[in-house]
Order: sequence, then C-alpha cells, then structure tokens
Amino acid sequence: MFSTSSNKKIGLIDSGIGGLSVYQSLAETLPHFSYIYLADYAYHPYGTLSEEDLSSRVISLGQNFVKKFSLDILVIACNTASTITLQKLRNKLSIPVIGVVPAIKPAAENSKSGLIGLLATKATSKNPYTKNLIEKYAPNCQVISVGSHLLVQWAEAKIWTQNDPPQHNQGSLPPSLAIVKRELQDILLHEEVDMIVLGCTHFPFIKEELQSFFSVGVQLLDSGAAIAKRLQEMTGHLPRQTPKKTKTLAVFTANPNPNINFTDLEKRLKERFHIEELKLWQGEIENKTAKHLPTLHSFNPTNASKIL
Repeated sequence: MFSTSSNKKIGLIDSGIGGLSVYQSLAETLPHFSYIYLADYAYHPYGTLSEEDLSSRVISLGQNFVKKFSLDILVIACNTASTITLQKLRNKLSIPVIGVVPAIKPAAENSKSGLIGLLATKATSKNPYTKNLIEKYAPNCQVISVGSHLLVQWAEAKIWTQNDPPQHNQGSLPPSLAIVKRELQDILLHEEVDMIVLGCTHFPFIKEELQSFFSVGVQLLDSGAAIAKRLQEMTGHLPRQTPKKTKTLAVFTANPNPNINFTDLEKRLKERFHIEELKLWQGEIENKTAKHLPTLHSFNPTNASKIL
C-alpha cells in the first residue's frame, strides 16, 4: 500500500523549463513535500525527437533519476514525453508515475460552441494518445490542433533572457508577433473557438501573451491544477498544509543558454521559482546517441560541488 507520509520526495522531468509550470502548481498546493526538478537540456526539446529516441532517453533518465534521488513519486512534466513513455515507465518503476496530458476533457465539458483549439508540440498534436483523448472525451467537439516548436522557444527565451515577449496591440505587428500569429492562424480563423488547451507545459509561461491574440471569452486551459489534485488524491494530503522547511533542488543535464553562467542561472531560478539550489548531472545517465541533436554546451561551473 502506498504510504501517505508527508516526507515525500517528488521528482519532475521535462526537457526544459516548461515542467516548472507544473512544479509551481504542486508546490503551491502541496508545499510540505520535497521537490526535485530535472531539466534534460542535453536532449531539449523533446518535441523534436523521434519517438524511439525520446522513449529511450526518458525511460533511461527516469530510472536513474528515481534511483539516485530515492524518489517516492515521479511526474513526467511534459505532454510529449507523457503521451509516449508514461505506460512504459510505469511498467519499469515500482513507484507511482504521474503523466501530464492535454486537458481535452475539461475543455470539452466547458465548451459551449463545441469548437476547441489545441496548442501543443507537433509530436503531441499528432500522437495517437492525443487522438484517443479527443475521441474519448470530445467526440461531439471539433478540435483544431496546432503543433508549434516556436512557442516552446518563445517560452524558454522569456525565462532565460528575462525579456517578456512584446504585447499584442492594434495595428501592425512586430516581426516576432507576426510569426506567432501565423502559428496560431488555424485557430484564429475559427471565431467560434471558446476553449484552447495548452498542451505543452511551456505554454503557461506565455499564457498572458497568447491570450492577447484571442477574445476575452476564450479560456486557455493547462493541466497544472489537475496534476496537483492527482498528487493530493494519491498521497491523501490536504492542500496547503503547514509547509516544512524543505529545499527544492533543480538538476540540469546541460546549459540552456551558453551566454548565462552557472551562478546567474541559479539566481534566476531562485528569483522566479524559489528554487534554492541548481546542480549539473551528466555522469550516470545512459546517453544513447539520438539523431539530429543540436550542439550542446556544458556548464563549467566554478564550484565543483555543484556537479553531482
């Protein structure tokens, strides 16, 4: 039987910063747990990997992550990775594994027009798992899917450059926003859309900017609250109990921005997400060669204690 002790270590995995939107929901609702966030920048972004490479990487990474940090629960804080590897990881691990999948069900339940937009990575939008979610929970709705890697890059840039994307105003659009508008065009063409599912954990970080392209009556849904509710049900804990003084650790497998040094990365995580410590982890993960991976940059942290 699963223990309901409050001394839980919750691990979260994503290829980048996106899964921290899930972490924020968990930490706000259940602050008494210990959280360890793993950003796999060595294979970022997961949404552009082949299914074979992604599956191999996440399964290997997940097993090593659970073992090294003695995790009690693992959260795959990435829609793409969840739709491809969730069941495989559950078969491999002895601890509970929670996945993040597009919020199709609540969107269909709350849509009045029956017209729903889905913003995700191309991998998630085309995945059979996502298609099954739509067939199961939104059989009477029309779902317009947009797969975009550009929006992932936009969210990453917002976090690591500390520059908010320019706001959408009337009149001509700056080139960057004109490109974003083209990305959203398939949904924008349907004025009856009243629900938009944010099917990538990066997208809550640009939710305000995305909302500016749509009318005020269009609701943007993400999965953060649902994952917090699932964790609460699984552990038997009430939300917002008196928090313990536990340290939240972030672990990166590569540097997301070679123009930012290790100390500054750690500072930004503390300021934006209240994460106390950042470490680099490279040595104990099975690094199978994936096709078409970008050139990666090491941290070269000055403090050797920051390397796991």
